[in-house]
Amino acid sequence: MSSQTDNSAEITDPISVAAISESVFCPRAGILTHESRADERSEEPAFDVMAIYELHVLEVAIVRAVWLIVAGLVGAVIMFYVTHKIVQATHELVWLISLGFAGRLMMFLGRQIASLLRLLGKRKDAQKARCVKPDPHSLELQRVTWWGMLNEGFESAQYSMALVDPDMNVVGKPWRVLRHGSLRIPAFRTRSTAELPSQQSIAKIIAYCYLLETSEGFDSPYGIVLMGDTYRGFAVPNRGTFQTIFKDAAKNFRQIATASDQQQNDPPPPPQQQKCRECPWGKPRLVSLGKTTNRHERPVRPHVLRKWSKKFHCDCGDRFRWKPPHKENKSLREG
Repeated sequence: MSSQTDNSAEITDPISVAAISESVFCPRAGILTHESRADERSEEPAFDVMAIYELHVLEVAIVRAVWLIVAGLVGAVIMFYVTHKIVQATHELVWLISLGFAGRLMMFLGRQIASLLRLLGKRKDAQKARCVKPDPHSLELQRVTWWGMLNEGFESAQYSMALVDPDMNVVGKPWRVLRHGSLRIPAFRTRSTAELPSQQSIAKIIAYCYLLETSEGFDSPYGIVLMGDTYRGFAVPNRGTFQTIFKDAAKNFRQIATASDQQQNDPPPPPQQQKCRECPWGKPRLVSLGKTTNRHERPVRPHVLRKWSKKFHCDCGDRFRWKPPHKENKSLREG
């Protein structure tokens, strides 16, 4: 993918992949992401069953669950022994006191056993998962599974530093990068449960492909978008119309950011305002919490929304001086 510089842009701040992709969803969301310097949300591997994306992390989670069960059983034995000794020396009412602790301990053991069974099932599914290795020359979306890609010989890596391309002045850090020989395949998770990746997701994953090729010099013929809380997703080709979506989004957002920053010409609200209903930028919070909206590291005066004596505000409202049609703002009034 050849680099492409937009010399008409006047802003000098780097444009993040997050801001570019957010602007496809809503230009105001892109501006807020850019001006607040919001990075990609970190989603580190956790012991939560649905948040594990590496086999070694899954193994560690299984071992942890086993040890918690062992610790719970040992605790139960110790509690029974100590309670029995106290009862012999004092009064049987101690058994009643111990019942509450025993109940909590049994609930803990039940949760850990259920978690262990889910983890063991996940490991079994991960080990037997298969998918066809995506064709790097395809111009179509190709279905993939995360564990299937790993079982095809791809190695999952996490980057500690963001990738930067000085020509387009774009910066971003993929959620994961799959490595296989000379291939570097970016991947990220989207919360969307739609049947296909949105244009926002396509712009984002192709931006990562671009950064991997220009920053590291490896081949990145496609990127992986995982859909919802699943291990299933799509390989998005880094070519054709998909590549054009990213190029157009980057160019358009640079123009929007320049107009907003230097000409104070902010983008209007999205024409389809149902997008605002669950947008995190429009979610209200109490003014008393003291969490400010920042524009280029400077706090913005709250645009107050009221309900009775309580005062609320939100990032989008503060920045663009309006009441966003977020579902939680319906009962609030301006002023």
